[in-house]
Amino acid sequence: MASDILSQVTKENKESSYSKFSLHFDELCDVASCAVLLGFICYVHQDKIKEKFLLCENLLTTTKKDVFNIINSFFTKNGLDWNSVQQVSVDGAPAMMGGHRGLRGLIQAVNPEISVDHCIIHRYSLGSKSLPGNLMLVFQDVLKIVNFIKSRDVNSRIFKELCKEMGEQYQVLLYHTDVRWLSRGKVVHRVIELRKAIQEFLEQKGSPFPTKFTDKEWLARLCYLADIFAELNSGNLQLQGRNTTVIDAHHTVAAFLGKLRLWIRRLEKGVIAQFPTLDQFIEENSHDTGSLLQTINKEMSDHLKGLETSMHHYFPESDQETASLQWIIHPFSVPDEAIHDDDFPAKEEWITMRANEALKIEFQNQNADSFWISRLADSPTLSKRALKLLVSFSTTYLCEKGFSTVLGMKTKKRTRLNVANDARLALSTTKPRIPQLASNMQLQPSH
Repeated sequence: MASDILSQVTKENKESSYSKFSLHFDELCDVASCAVLLGFICYVHQDKIKEKFLLCENLLTTTKKDVFNIINSFFTKNGLDWNSVQQVSVDGAPAMMGGHRGLRGLIQAVNPEISVDHCIIHRYSLGSKSLPGNLMLVFQDVLKIVNFIKSRDVNSRIFKELCKEMGEQYQVLLYHTDVRWLSRGKVVHRVIELRKAIQEFLEQKGSPFPTKFTDKEWLARLCYLADIFAELNSGNLQLQGRNTTVIDAHHTVAAFLGKLRLWIRRLEKGVIAQFPTLDQFIEENSHDTGSLLQTINKEMSDHLKGLETSMHHYFPESDQETASLQWIIHPFSVPDEAIHDDDFPAKEEWITMRANEALKIEFQNQNADSFWISRLADSPTLSKRALKLLVSFSTTYLCEKGFSTVLGMKTKKRTRLNVANDARLALSTTKPRIPQLASNMQLQPSH
């Protein structure tokens, strides 16, 4: 069944009306400390862009040359050509992005025209990591409080019963895991929700931390962290999911950068309504409003400015790039200047296409993918330029999701299992052709 699924995917890719395809790879160590490489492929088939599972292989030694050798061997075995690859998305690790001995360097040695890109979700996460001064101290205090309660089973049980008695919505705190993208926001939000129960529990245990929950400045900073982490998590979630194009991802990043600039301007005017948790806390402590805002306003402003600088570092010229791609998703509503006059073949196709009212109606009844695929014959220059972006992977989300499935299969009691075929069946959206497979098998004769 796994072989049949693979043959369907490779056959569809080879029959594509658009000869190029994109890949994305990631690797992870499983319960047996074995590095597993997952790969997905994105290509055009008929009038759709499809994202399909490609490979799952074990890395036996290093994760540099091994990765390339396994992919290259897979290409040779299944008749895939490096010259048809237009883009590869990876997680940004040195083994993947290294320009000499990493996967990027080895791929571009075969075909220099292949673009090897750092996953946008990973860049977004890296850009939002830093916390200045007092905000970092507050976050570290939160982690100490959570670890104090959850480090012993008896503490967790007592805290759970206390939350039940107090009628809290939740009964447990969440551990912080740095490698999990949404962890910080969820941990801080849960502490905010259970702060009364936490304070009472810490007082009963004679901990020094209960005084934190009577410190208005500390609580105000905690509320701000809950709000800003919630916004960061929201953007992160928008970047996840199937069929998230490079254009969609850049729109999300550009929107977040625009919000940052707006929040900074509002903070300069003393407005904090954009941070609902903090705004509610300030209202509840209205007698201290002036001093509280004066103390933390500059800290919040500095953090947002630092966040903007960091995001621009990981996403240079994001706003301009987003604007330059608008013609792909709005070909009949952007100005004529979206395609420059010096770009002569594309400009001619652009004028001809936009003058056709029937095409405008057709576009309204289609998504951008189907429209540009249908224009390959009549507007080849524009269509290939649009599909180059639409067929590219913006993130390694499918691999991250796939690892959860693989780790669920390869438990401690099944550490020697080769999950390649099982993973293909679990992660592929293509169904095996059971009737055809059955017809090739010898029937069991009657006795």
